[in-house]
Amino acid sequence: MERDDKIIEMYNSGVSASIISEKLNIGRRTVYRVLEKHNISLHKNVEKKCLVCGKKCVKNICGTCNTNLRRFRVKQKSVEYLGGKCNRCNWSGHISGFDFHHLDPNEKDFNPSGLNLANKSWEIAKKELDKCELLCALCHREEHSDYEKLYELSKTYKGKEFKEG
Repeated sequence: MERDDKIIEMYNSGVSASIISEKLNIGRRTVYRVLEKHNISLHKNVEKKCLVCGKKCVKNICGTCNTNLRRFRVKQKSVEYLGGKCNRCNWSGHISGFDFHHLDPNEKDFNPSGLNLANKSWEIAKKELDKCELLCALCHREEHSDYEKLYELSKTYKGKEFKEG
């Protein structure tokens, strides 16, 4: 019982279970068992603020920001993997301005965005990225735009006009 009292005293004074086990030369799991036996909460939920968004959370970064960070890291690595600049205009800037364009849409297994890549292995991600070219957002919009056709059509089409006023 003396050991239990020592463990409880140390834990209540803020010493972690790891340090207690080290100082008393016992296993950390033993410390947890003693605390559980005496109905002492193992996790003192100290409320913290997320380092990114400032919301209250238990860890240093809330779950939402942790997910966003993971997505950012995988997109950053993917942009670097594909050369770090637009294949059409050579623009290089903030990674939010880059898109992954599939060269052959029929070979597309999934859209390689940060959202979809974050939970895949790097090998799977690279296989999909190898089917793509890195484009800036403007070049990617132009790639998928029908405006060139519509511009030519608008010169001769006599349909309803835009009314001013």
